[in-house]
Amino acid sequence: MGELVGFDQSVFSQAGNFTFGNASRTSPDLRGPGTRAFDASIFKNFTYKERLLTEFRVEMFNAFNHPIWGTPGTNVVQPGSFGVITAKGGNRNLQLVLRLEF
Repeated sequence: MGELVGFDQSVFSQAGNFTFGNASRTSPDLRGPGTRAFDASIFKNFTYKERLLTEFRVEMFNAFNHPIWGTPGTNVVQPGSFGVITAKGGNRNLQLVLRLEF
């Protein structure tokens, strides 16, 4: 392995092939941030002439538009990306549904 500049190898290092590392599974430095997505839906049914049922539905995913961050980088060979979160997703999504049953 090459020399890692500005990186303390005594804390993290690459595990050997076909072996497990010795880092704790509950280490807060290795976990990604939690998610707080609030989903909601509203339904309304309408009936016409006893045979025709119409359902109107509004569904919201991540209604409060909280950011959902990706997991931190896990490649210890590149110290510039190790532990850095580069991905963000989870934008608000709203869908309207009109369903007709006969």
